[in-house]
Amino acid sequence: MAITRFRDEYFFLSNFYPHELKFHGMTFLNSEAAFQAMKTQDIAEQLQFTLLTPQEAKRLGRRIKLRPDWEQVKDGVMEAVLRAKFSDLELRNRLLATGDVELVEGNTHGDTYWGVCDGKGRNMLGKLLMKLRAEYREPKYRLFVDMDGTVAEWKAAEEFEDLYEKGYFASLQPYQNVVDAIRLIFQHTAIVEIYTLSAVLPDSPYSIPEKMEWLDRHMPFIPRDHRLFIHNGIEKMAAVPGGVRPGDVLLDDYTLNLSQWAKQARAIKLLNGINGTKGTWKSAAVSRFYPADVIAAAVLREIKRGED
Repeated sequence: MAITRFRDEYFFLSNFYPHELKFHGMTFLNSEAAFQAMKTQDIAEQLQFTLLTPQEAKRLGRRIKLRPDWEQVKDGVMEAVLRAKFSDLELRNRLLATGDVELVEGNTHGDTYWGVCDGKGRNMLGKLLMKLRAEYREPKYRLFVDMDGTVAEWKAAEEFEDLYEKGYFASLQPYQNVVDAIRLIFQHTAIVEIYTLSAVLPDSPYSIPEKMEWLDRHMPFIPRDHRLFIHNGIEKMAAVPGGVRPGDVLLDDYTLNLSQWAKQARAIKLLNGINGTKGTWKSAAVSRFYPADVIAAAVLREIKRGED
């Protein structure tokens, strides 16, 4: 069985599907425009594609002067565009819902590279979609991200009772570079399954609802069933579904949590400008003041360290 045309209920698989996406710092109205824009390395020319329909983008893409290495990089560009497109959870779930059927970009306009026409073609678009689908279905790694002091500001309470006040957790400001780094990993690295893992006050009626609200606002790409909570004072490993695996990575600002985790898996300390003054943590660390792409790269290096 195969899906042989990206039309009707499967139109979302097509690059002509109208869906806004961010790519290379620009916002495009569809993935066809994003792909065609990368045929040139001139930023001004790339920006011309940001407001174009798929049809307009394809026409303009035929007229611009191609970058000299286009034939060598075009497959990688298409894959990167698709990763940006399917960073949207709704579209990703629709792709997963196609199951194991073959995806074939059948067409009548003679494209035998990205699709299949009259029974002939390499179907590179279909193959890339199936590659992403397989990665989304079976991610190789798991990243667990602490909240307080890691993606959300560390705000010491003047009185312990303040932690029980309504609005305390919901009002925490994000460490935006860290939030953006986790979003980058989510968008471009399908092999990593991301969870948040946060300690909460067991007798507070606001801790979990407000942290869920915070995540809805600042990190909506984390599915609700990937938002894990553990009572204060209990090792975080106890909240991990199926138990901690050797390749699991924890990103946290608190050395005690990291040390406990590191007995079974790998851990990275988030230096937030308040912690890290005693130098007790000697393993991997990254600062929240680094640019988002630098933080993301550092986390991914630790995630993949076991492959070295």
